[in-house]
Amino acid sequence: MRVFIAIACLILFPVQSILAQEPSSTKKQELVKELLVVTDSSNTATKIIDSILAEMRKQYPRMIESLADADPDLTPSQRQKIKTSSSESYVRFSKTLQERLTQRIDLGKVVSEISYSLYDKYFTEGEVADLISFYKTSTGKKTLSVLPQMYAESIQKTGEKLSPALTELIMEIVTEEKERLKRTQ
Repeated sequence: MRVFIAIACLILFPVQSILAQEPSSTKKQELVKELLVVTDSSNTATKIIDSILAEMRKQYPRMIESLADADPDLTPSQRQKIKTSSSESYVRFSKTLQERLTQRIDLGKVVSEISYSLYDKYFTEGEVADLISFYKTSTGKKTLSVLPQMYAESIQKTGEKLSPALTELIMEIVTEEKERLKRTQ
């Protein structure tokens, strides 16, 4: 009997909480749709992904170079080969990734689906209307135009600041792992 009550509670409570949630109003859905149009969310998302890939393209070879330079087990020619091939390989990889991402994923649809649920969750109808009003102003338009570049620069600057520490941590862990593997052989 206790098992039956426990199962009934597990089934009924999620259903009750789902039923208790009010679906967003049609007006709110229309406002979110307008906000996505005003902010050109699909194009902005594409620009952000392009910026991320561009920054990854710049950062990856530097990180590999640092790792290769810090590895005492590599000869100078091995270091050079790693540096040269990793840069070329990453350029091919990122270009292919970008092409296939564009071909296989409808980024606009994904952004819309996510945006509808998030704006519905975190903003009231009035707040969504306020956002629309803001993004229609010259400051709002400027914000939208510079956000992808700001995002890319923040990734670059974060990478520059974190790269030395991350390289050191990675080398520390790789060295520890090498030692652990030597002891277990």
